[in-house]
Amino acid sequence: KLLDTRQAKIQEHLNTVEAEIAMQSNDLEVKKSYVSTLIAQEQYRLAVADTLTKAKILHMCIAQFDEGRITQLQLNTVIADRNTSVAYLQEALAIQDQAYATLFYFLGLDPQNAAAIQLTDSLPTLFQRYKMDNPIADTENLNTQQKNLQQQLNTLEIERLKKYFLPTIGLRAYYGANYYDNKFEIFKGKNWNGNSFVALNLHFPIFENQDQFKKINQLRLQKQITDLNYKDAQHKNNLDKITASKDAKSYQSKIDAAQANLVLAEQTFKLTQDQFAEGKILISELYEANYAFQLAKNSYLQAAYQFILAQINVEALSKY
Repeated sequence: KLLDTRQAKIQEHLNTVEAEIAMQSNDLEVKKSYVSTLIAQEQYRLAVADTLTKAKILHMCIAQFDEGRITQLQLNTVIADRNTSVAYLQEALAIQDQAYATLFYFLGLDPQNAAAIQLTDSLPTLFQRYKMDNPIADTENLNTQQKNLQQQLNTLEIERLKKYFLPTIGLRAYYGANYYDNKFEIFKGKNWNGNSFVALNLHFPIFENQDQFKKINQLRLQKQITDLNYKDAQHKNNLDKITASKDAKSYQSKIDAAQANLVLAEQTFKLTQDQFAEGKILISELYEANYAFQLAKNSYLQAAYQFILAQINVEALSKY
């Protein structure tokens, strides 16, 4: 009974841990989807700004073409670039809509009802939140706890099956009365017949319970595997913690550099537009500045996504 009670308590704890793992897994997906949605919103915002800028450049180029300062070939290149920008804008909108639908799904809502939502965070505020130094707690995460509880259950199951092979002592008795008077008086010798007896028997189940014996061997092998899995899970968790911490620090330096480069590239591009409008530089120089600005935006968004996901993984490793 005591063994069964211990097994029941451990099984109940295991069920709780497994339920928590499922909840934490969904929570992780919600966080990732939230970040993806935030990045998609920022990407769409930059695409809108880029489309407006390309329209402004096209307007300037049309004026310069009318003045004979640029050729038809150059004007056609600007028009094609504006059309490409509009196409990218539509693609960014589709990515944003998909991000909304995915976020709704992991929140337990109907993706068909997904619509533009206003997130309370922006990339800068999210950066500041995750830039805080949050060391990883040196505790067992949920997956390691799960394997530890499975290990304990296997051990208890082996102990329970071993009881089938323990010797047992039995008490048997037969009481025969000389007459029937509805009285049970075993201490009156005259009431006992010759065939009445009290006996003890000792039973050794040497050749019995072969099924249980096979089950014990199977459980012993399973326990060895579970023990190895438990140790491997501990080592893997420690390795993941080291990797996640290093990745987070590496991506933090990258996002700082990418953010600074984006500010510089945007300033350079704006100055180049002004100089082009004044006729001080060629259109090729304007496009070089625009290309550098596009690269800086892409590098910024990619670094932002990697940095925030790395920090989310750091948090997750201390929990599950």
